[in-house]
Amino acid sequence: MALSLPWRDGRRQPPLGGTPLRTAQDEAGVPPGVWKGRGLATVGLRAGAVVTERQAELLLA
Repeated sequence: MALSLPWRDGRRQPPLGGTPLRTAQDEAGVPPGVWKGRGLATVGLRAGAVVTERQAELLLA
């Protein structure tokens, strides 16, 4: 699974002051992440749905 985080891809420093992830992605030119894979419905997710900031926080915590 490949992850692209706007402040970990070498193009910018970590956001200061709690910049929302979507804003940081837009500024870095990174498209929003989407869910892919089998079994998503089992956990209440849909393939192709945009990953929310909270979901990313929980996934990467």
